[in-house]
Amino acid sequence: MKLLIIELEFTKMSLTFVHLLNSGLETLRSSPRRFSPLLVD
Repeated sequence: MKLLIIELEFTKMSLTFVHLLNSGLETLRSSPRRFSPLLVD
């Protein structure tokens, strides 16, 4: 039972991480002007 709870927590963390990664990429794509100095260097 404990293992199942740990597995669920891990899955939630992974999904949250993927969501943050995707929203970060969307931000980069939607406002390239703000981030272009970072991308050029």
